[in-house]
Amino acid sequence: MSLSQVLSCELEGGGDGWGVLLPHLAGVVVEEAAVAGGQLVVRARPRAGGACCPECGGWSGRVHSRYERRLADAPVGARPAVIALVVRRLFCPAAGCQKKTFTEQVAGVTVRYGRRTVLLSRLLGAVAVRLAGRPGAGLAAALGVVVSRATLLRLVRALPVPPAGLVRVLGVDDFAIRRGAIYATVLTDIEAGHPVEVLPGRDAAALASWLEQHPEVEVICRDRAGGYAEGARTGAPQAIQVADRWHLQHGLGGYARQAVRACAPCLAAWHAGQVAAARQAGSDPWAALPPAAADRLAAWLPLLRQRWDEGITSIAALHRAAAAAGYPGSYRTFYACLRPVKAAAAALPPVPAPPAISQVTAWILRNPATLDDSERASLAAVRACCPHLDTLARHVAEFAVMLTQLQGEQLDDWITDVEDNGHPALRPFTNGLRRDYDAVLAGLTQPWNSGPVEGLINKIKTIKRQMYGRASLPLLRHLILLTP
Repeated sequence: MSLSQVLSCELEGGGDGWGVLLPHLAGVVVEEAAVAGGQLVVRARPRAGGACCPECGGWSGRVHSRYERRLADAPVGARPAVIALVVRRLFCPAAGCQKKTFTEQVAGVTVRYGRRTVLLSRLLGAVAVRLAGRPGAGLAAALGVVVSRATLLRLVRALPVPPAGLVRVLGVDDFAIRRGAIYATVLTDIEAGHPVEVLPGRDAAALASWLEQHPEVEVICRDRAGGYAEGARTGAPQAIQVADRWHLQHGLGGYARQAVRACAPCLAAWHAGQVAAARQAGSDPWAALPPAAADRLAAWLPLLRQRWDEGITSIAALHRAAAAAGYPGSYRTFYACLRPVKAAAAALPPVPAPPAISQVTAWILRNPATLDDSERASLAAVRACCPHLDTLARHVAEFAVMLTQLQGEQLDDWITDVEDNGHPALRPFTNGLRRDYDAVLAGLTQPWNSGPVEGLINKIKTIKRQMYGRASLPLLRHLILLTP
């Protein structure tokens, strides 16, 4: 028995074999199946005796004419498949209906003006949503379906966007379509963990308009942007605004870096003390300088030792500094004079270089439990050398405890302590906390945060890379909202 006979008998007789294999063809009667030109061609006709008018819904079995539709189908056995479906044009039975005739559609197989089956369109739509244009076209070709990237993008645009539904806890954040020029806003259902809408721009008006259509929103998690704060107040005055804890910590880190930079003289003095202590311990490499060389370099020796203490130990760099100060000798002579110093320094335990501003800031901002012994000792030494750094480290640690343990009731005392005793570089940070006090207090007491939104922003960056950075906002919106 041929394939066409098996398929026809199974579908006409109600057998389960081909119905299980090709369940989307249960609504048609297969009359023939053959391989032609490297693809499987299935000739079929609708199983039903009539159809409902798409305009008035009236049932009709009165035939006006017939014609053949060729529909691309999902591959069967790694072979492209085409369904040659003979459909009927039927008369509408209702006298007052504007449609005098209509073409019957087979549920699960055809749609109006469609040149692919519903199954293939769904398959290509899933590929396009996950891989977009060019990568999706490559995967479809490997699956046995030849389709262009433009067709896949049209399929994405044609897919319906799921409704937002009822959102109780909303997350708001912006992302760059083109950095520094074009931005958009993504809204996320924090409880469900998926995006609900993408708005153009990042101003207050667009957010307020969306919130007015969703009065069920009770909590809004956002960053410290003033536009989002104003939009939330205008569109959802009933909602609690929650400042994101990560943005609070990030903002404190920026001001802490400025405070450490202001304490650079203290760090330099502390390092100079370390160098002096090393010299007093008999580990001064300049003691190895020959007397003749010391007489030859006497006028420039204080400059050379100063540059050496600053961490400049390259003989070439020292020669350039001495030459700029008027040293007339050649580099060869200079190198011969300082070679014993260089050798003595290599034999001695290294004197630690002065800590960088970023390094000290990282020590202060990190969780003390994550510091190793050397970092913990260096931080203790830095705090001991500068009372401002010691106070800064204490304030940062106290704020971190409030963040991690949701101890918002300590916020007022912390702000007062920083303003009275803290580093002046932290004053703009406390001023910002006072301006956005209610949202900050909610961020330090409520369990909600913008973590799901930040994760979604990373996913959006991946989608943009798949699109080679050329996706327009409408297409990007579809990809964001449809990506599982």
